[in-house]
Amino acid sequence: MEENAHTQKLKYSLIALLFKTAQVDNDEHVNELAFIKDVANKFSISNQQLIEIKHAKNLVLTLPKSENDRIYFFFHCLQLVELDKKITTSEIDFIKKIGFKLGINPLLTNDLIALYINHMGKSINPETVEGIIKKYLN
Repeated sequence: MEENAHTQKLKYSLIALLFKTAQVDNDEHVNELAFIKDVANKFSISNQQLIEIKHAKNLVLTLPKSENDRIYFFFHCLQLVELDKKITTSEIDFIKKIGFKLGINPLLTNDLIALYINHMGKSINPETVEGIIKKYLN
């Protein structure tokens, strides 16, 4: 079954957003790049397509319409900034901008950022994340 163009644009947009997130602190960490490659593999995006997305100059991001999909996008970006075991001020500012553009409640954004900062380098229980998200769902 052929994937529809909108779904493909969403996948490419998430990958492009992950690349932009990884580049915010001017240090693309190997763990961040591995994470992006893993997400791309799950989306069946080839290495060539991955390179094209990374270097695309005029790629227009397609943002998801559903709240769950927007949170999915946001959560991936948040996971990425933690992978190098440090979250810089510029990354926090960028994550807040992403949250705003995705229409995520700023209080949810702040709570999730705080959770990741407080658990730096440690595993986060998925139920903890779900509990925070559920407080803010419409």
